Amino acid sequence: MRVSKQLFDAVVVGSGGSGGWVAKQLTEQGMSVLMLEAGPPRILTRDFTEHVRPYQVKFRGFGNRQALLERQPIQRLCFACDKYSHQFFVDDHENPYTFPVDKPFMWIRSRQVGGRTFCWGRECYRYSDYEFKAASRDGYGEDWPIIGPQTPSFRYPSPPQIWPFGSPRPVRRNSSAGSWPVRLSRYRRWGSYLAGVGP
Repeated sequence: MRVSKQLFDAVVVGSGGSGGWVAKQLTEQGMSVLMLEAGPPRILTRDFTEHVRPYQVKFRGFGNRQALLERQPIQRLCFACDKYSHQFFVDDHENPYTFPVDKPFMWIRSRQVGGRTFCWGRECYRYSDYEFKAASRDGYGEDWPIIGPQTPSFRYPSPPQIWPFGSPRPVRRNSSAGSWPVRLSRYRRWGSYLAGVGP
């Protein structure tokens, strides 16, 4: 193994949505940052297949469910783990973990440069204090050590690179920290109506 004598101001573990953003912020402030990532970079022509039509692939885009059940029994529970994007999720047999029988935990994981940002459905909701205090309500684990300021006038930094969503209304489970104005598509308005959260 090659040993580097270069010193870094910060080390960021993981290149996903959180790690990538932290590294961006630190380097923009002039810091020297080392980013560690467990997975490889993705190749555009090989790994990104969302442009392929369902009639062009076997199983009409649903993928080989038997293969997913065998190699990715937990990852397949994520809506995005299908024929088009299963390669962005870990092989559960190669990446085992354990949990108490009475507290099951379905750990959806990715190992690649960019992390789970390839699997997020292109929606980024803001966290409210409700999410930051989930452990207290669930009865196990620890709450986040930081929460957003309580003042209604505070707005989290929201640059256009990530386009966070969130309702300006103080509704539980939805952020009241403000959001970019987003015009909902007809499909999303219909989904909101069916879920009972829209007009």
